[in-house]
Amino acid sequence: GYEGGHVDGQGADGTKVFVSQAMLDAYIQEQTVCQIDSTNGSKYWSCSVCQKYLNKKQDLMRHIESFHVETTPYLCTLCDAQFKTRRACKRHNLSVHGRT
Repeated sequence: GYEGGHVDGQGADGTKVFVSQAMLDAYIQEQTVCQIDSTNGSKYWSCSVCQKYLNKKQDLMRHIESFHVETTPYLCTLCDAQFKTRRACKRHNLSVHGRT
């Protein structure tokens, strides 16, 4: 698992590492790498787990949370619903309960 800066048993083969919700943001930041395109100087973001790259940092962070991380479920505070990602929980709160 994730322990202070290193990852065991995680790779581009689809395996996921367990990260506690308290450490999730730090883990995602650690796996998000800023790159500069040598041909035109533009900035892009790459995943240190699978080397996928995206133009927007937020999109790459969402990719890492969705594809490379397992964490305890996010719970809706208004009902019994559980979600694998923060984004799914927020979407639920907006669509079902009309709040963010």
